[in-house]
Amino acid sequence: MSKTLSSYRSLLSNLLQDNATKLTASARDDAINAAVDFHSRVRPDYRRRSITGNGASTIGTPTGFQNDWSQISEIEYPVNKVPPTYLESDDWLLKESPTASTRYQLVFLNAQPGTGETFNLKWTVPHALTATAANTTIPTAHFRPVCMLAASFALQELAAFYTQSGDSTIAVDSMQPQTKEQGYDRLAGRWRKRYQEYFGLSDNQ
Repeated sequence: MSKTLSSYRSLLSNLLQDNATKLTASARDDAINAAVDFHSRVRPDYRRRSITGNGASTIGTPTGFQNDWSQISEIEYPVNKVPPTYLESDDWLLKESPTASTRYQLVFLNAQPGTGETFNLKWTVPHALTATAANTTIPTAHFRPVCMLAASFALQELAAFYTQSGDSTIAVDSMQPQTKEQGYDRLAGRWRKRYQEYFGLSDNQ
């Protein structure tokens, strides 16, 4: 079962050990949201739908397709073949239309479904993280690494406003004030590196 938002908040708090509560609850949630958004681009959620063609080469994107976010990952056509048959990326394109009922339209460049003929469409959507497990789409196996990424974002936020002497928190309490920002940056990089290693990402991803 997927973890809930409260679980993410709890683990992030443990990772930060922000005993001085320099980060507000809102700032922590911002870090979690940033991590979910980033993770959604690395390991997105997917939607699938069987769509009936109308004999035309152009058809509107389905409900649930998020403009300026979703990407089509595969089109199965014709359907029910063994093994399945998928169109190549140069067999179709997404076209933005100022007049159609949907902002983007799917245009078949070669083979196209006839009237009443179906094709199976799969596209990406961002993950949802909610207060209920049933509505959260991030796999449980990704729970800890996504929290590590959230910790990275939160520590970057701490580094940005840690400029005064006398402040102390987390694992860099003994540092001189002028080195605290560097300390938080290093901690942020460490958690981000753990996230990257989990998913086999390079340093520029």
